[in-house]
Amino acid sequence: MGLFHRKKKEDSDSEKTNIFGKNKKADEKSSENVADDFDPDNITKNGPLIGDLSKIEFDVPEDHEGYIRKSCDNISQAKAAIESAKNEYSEVNSYLLDVQTIEEMPSEDKEDLTECAEHLLELKSDLDTLEKKKSDITGLQFRLIEKNEASVSRDLKQLKSEEKYLNTIKNDLRLLKGEHDKLIREEKDERERRRFLRNMSLIGGLIIIILFILYFVLYFMYEAEVMTPFILTAGGALLIAVYLLIESDRNKKNIKLVAAKINKTIGISNTVKIKYVNETNSVDFIRDRYGVNNSGELEYRLTQYNDMKENEDRRKKTSITYDNNSARLSAILGAAGLHDPDIWIYQANAIVDHKDMVEIRHRLNTRRARIRTGIENNEKTIELETEKIHRFRDHFPDEKGMVADIMDDYHIVV
Repeated sequence: MGLFHRKKKEDSDSEKTNIFGKNKKADEKSSENVADDFDPDNITKNGPLIGDLSKIEFDVPEDHEGYIRKSCDNISQAKAAIESAKNEYSEVNSYLLDVQTIEEMPSEDKEDLTECAEHLLELKSDLDTLEKKKSDITGLQFRLIEKNEASVSRDLKQLKSEEKYLNTIKNDLRLLKGEHDKLIREEKDERERRRFLRNMSLIGGLIIIILFILYFVLYFMYEAEVMTPFILTAGGALLIAVYLLIESDRNKKNIKLVAAKINKTIGISNTVKIKYVNETNSVDFIRDRYGVNNSGELEYRLTQYNDMKENEDRRKKTSITYDNNSARLSAILGAAGLHDPDIWIYQANAIVDHKDMVEIRHRLNTRRARIRTGIENNEKTIELETEKIHRFRDHFPDEKGMVADIMDDYHIVV
């Protein structure tokens, strides 16, 4: 519609904030006084606005009824527009009177009003900041923590402890795996040593047998002296046999010992693996409950949740304080007799800053002038259409009955 007018009832309160839009071209010199010599009930008291109607040429219409109906329709629409404009004009005057009332308030009341308005602006700024504050936590993540709020701190502590224990178990399993691999290598080395001793025994025995045969051949065929080599060979064979027996026994014991160690390592590993599986299930249960991958993520989300909840609590408290101050500001202005105290809740800045108030007054005056021009134009339309009807009746006296019937339909008297 224009500037500083009331929205229709179905408009939201937030739309009121556009009513006092700023205009940087405004200044105090351009503002008019609230008192205005325009009388909405007597638009043309200073004389006709359309000049000399006798100079308007009259074209004889072919469709007499359509011609009259069109004129009556234009008159009806113009009257409705004037009535609406008068109401709007009256409302604009009321807002201008509100501006004047605020500016002329007693200093004590004005200080109280300004203080309230400043506080209201600060609260509005805080609310805007809280509304814009973002969180990395999603709605689902917030809901999961909210659902388990009573146990989330305990679950976080348990998850940290179990993850630490799980890491210890993993380290134990790695150590056991290393020990097992080492024992397997030792067992392999001992079995290789057993094969070596066995082969050494066979080769040594074969060499001794060959020497003994050689000694017998030399003695019986050539009557050679072989007693000393024979005794030395027999003694060496005995020593080798003793060495091989001792080493074989030691090798056998080592193989049994390594096998026992391997079985013990396997048993411990199986026990630790069972603990690992159980601990993993417990950790996964908590992680799945909150939809996280580890305790660090849960701790971060819990921090975000607490911040978000604290932010919401602050927003609610600030909103309550804002509503209370809004009611207080409205009460102060209502007591001062303002036409619409509530609208200034959304324009508290104009109460604090005189420049903003000047701009509002300028826009209201501009809007009032535009309404006045609209009323004058519609009055001109009524005069023109009324003159057309008069001239039609003068040209067609026999059609006066038809004209009267149509005018009655539109409730028009000319």
